[in-house]
Amino acid sequence: MRNIYYDIVMNIKHFLGKKIKEKRIQQSLTQEQLAEKIGISPKSLSQIELGNNFVSADNLEQICSALNVHVRNL
Repeated sequence: MRNIYYDIVMNIKHFLGKKIKEKRIQQSLTQEQLAEKIGISPKSLSQIELGNNFVSADNLEQICSALNVHVRNL
């Protein structure tokens, strides 16, 4: 039986990744462009946007800064 906390964590990862992708697309940035701005590989950004990897606090701060959005607005 799956743990409810696992489901919550997975939902958070997918939700956050989806919101990052939406904001990136709204600003007409490619994954490559945003990844370069924040100093990670495009593959890492892709995995974050797909909800496969959690974004670190540092990278989340950099993403929000690069997208000119507050974390609350993701």
